[in-house]
Amino acid sequence: MKGTRFVAVGECMVELFSEDPIPVERSERFRSSFGGDAVQAALAAANLGTPSAVATVGGDDQFAGSLLSWLEHSGISTELIAPRVGLTGLYLISIDAAGERSFAYYRKGSAASTLGPQDVAWPEPPEALLVSGITQAVSDSSRRAALEAARLTSEAGGTVIYDFNYRPRLWGDDPAAAREAFEEILPLCQVLRAAAPEETSILAGETDPIRAAGALAARGAPVVLVGCGAEGAVLAAGGEVQRVPAPSVRCIDTTGAGDALTGAFVHGVLAGNSPSAAARIGVAAGSLAVTRRGGASSMPLGDEVRAMVERMRAPV
Repeated sequence: MKGTRFVAVGECMVELFSEDPIPVERSERFRSSFGGDAVQAALAAANLGTPSAVATVGGDDQFAGSLLSWLEHSGISTELIAPRVGLTGLYLISIDAAGERSFAYYRKGSAASTLGPQDVAWPEPPEALLVSGITQAVSDSSRRAALEAARLTSEAGGTVIYDFNYRPRLWGDDPAAAREAFEEILPLCQVLRAAAPEETSILAGETDPIRAAGALAARGAPVVLVGCGAEGAVLAAGGEVQRVPAPSVRCIDTTGAGDALTGAFVHGVLAGNSPSAAARIGVAAGSLAVTRRGGASSMPLGDEVRAMVERMRAPV
């Protein structure tokens, strides 16, 4: 992992985005790309200049080579992708005329779902590691891999970032199971990421982001970053809780916005910024992501994020 500072653990998937504003099951035309919460967060950080990698398992189907080439072209290291026989996961997404999203996932039994502790037994853990609730939920072995990666990174003095990223179907519509996985990894985390009000209500019993951030910080995490959609984010760090407002933008698609927030925040921290300044960078990236369609394809470029940060500093 020479030169890599940030590693995101999780799936890399083929994304098929409907060209028609109708529910995904009725769509006939799709645009092909790649996505997944881990790759999107890594891309958001890489676009800002942080050497980043994705740790996952790659398959041997016809998409595997294209995925590796795309990651490398995007500036994301592929050295932590373990090759294995299997298929690349797939998801379809559509946005209807009212702006509602619909998804269809084909990931069960994918190569990425076989990720296990042996695949994250790195001799030198990264400075910053991202694991998510999605990675925990994909399979039992992937959950063990997330925990092992967090343990190794924490013991080496690195920063472990945990994004709850709750997906009801992956957890069998059982919030208690997702909360149990959160409790399992919590002692190893330095940064907690969740979205209000849905995720914070599960983790902290609070829908208000200010109260939720305070409650989660009281659990021992040094930094808590709560995403609030168009309202920006709430940050709890250093014993203080503050709002980080978002700029006004035209929202087209919220896919990947939370991942942009997370990845850009990690970049900000690794670049030596205070948590408050890093949160502003994250909110800028998340705000830009919603102005375009798709997952990884919506991750903003570094210059775009920096310009948005300057815009956010300007008086209204």
